[in-house]
Amino acid sequence: AYLESMSTSSDDNANESSSNSLLEYMKSLPAPATDVELRSLCMFAEDDEGLQLLQVFLKWLTAQVSSGKDYEILQAYLHRTLTIYDKMLVNVPTLAEQLQKLKRANEQASDRFRDLI
Repeated sequence: AYLESMSTSSDDNANESSSNSLLEYMKSLPAPATDVELRSLCMFAEDDEGLQLLQVFLKWLTAQVSSGKDYEILQAYLHRTLTIYDKMLVNVPTLAEQLQKLKRANEQASDRFRDLI
């Protein structure tokens, strides 16, 4: 799955480029394929590689939500991610910490969106 190939590089230019290409890829998928991609990130709580991928995805989602762009589609990705990984996100400390950052970013994005209306 494409999401599994997400870069964990610390190079900002590479991260921005891969972030943009990931978003474009995700937007090109029909809903069922998006669901498969999200579900393929992590299979169970003992899946160390999957947990790392899920954390990278949450960081990516946080950065995307913070950007203020593509609000509606990012909300859909957030909803599916929370639905699929709800228990894992609150029970794995590193994921719970990243989820709190995502929550704050989402609240700020939501406030900006409401101010437009």
